[in-house]
Amino acid sequence: PSARPRVSMAVQSLSETDKSDLKNIVVDQAGARLAVLSKEGLAAALKELGLSAISSAEEATDYTRKMVLVKKVHIFRHLSQEQTNKVVQSFVLQRYRKGAHVIKQGEVGSSFFVIANGEVTVLIDGNKVRTLAKNAYFGERALLFDEPRTATVEVSSSEAELWSVEKSTFSQIVKGNMQQEL
Repeated sequence: PSARPRVSMAVQSLSETDKSDLKNIVVDQAGARLAVLSKEGLAAALKELGLSAISSAEEATDYTRKMVLVKKVHIFRHLSQEQTNKVVQSFVLQRYRKGAHVIKQGEVGSSFFVIANGEVTVLIDGNKVRTLAKNAYFGERALLFDEPRTATVEVSSSEAELWSVEKSTFSQIVKGNMQQEL
């Protein structure tokens, strides 16, 4: 039996680009399963999981993007699901252009940052120490240990998208777990 009719049914509600991609699927005799999850379907699934604050497809996509990012950040790996959810819900997107200083050495820290897109350069006393890119994080030491910023972080790509969390929220959610890590 051919899987073609079932693929055709699934393809009916997709865009023309997606349709052409799916029509070229080759299936052996064992068959294949195809699942398509729309933004609306994702929003409904998240709502069913108790994340009822997510009311639109865009919010569902945004939440999922943040969750994937948090799962890739090393210092968040020991957080409970509840703590991870709180981090994700507290993230605020900030966009910077090339040359912008995200944090400055010696300043009091008020936020923690995770790089969603772009690159930043870490400078200590004006000297380049390293470059950080997607999924990297910075700013945690000043928040965890109440010490001044130990470096300046400057955007080196044409632009950068950073997720930030304010100190009070960050401390409430993760302080004990991360202090043991550092």
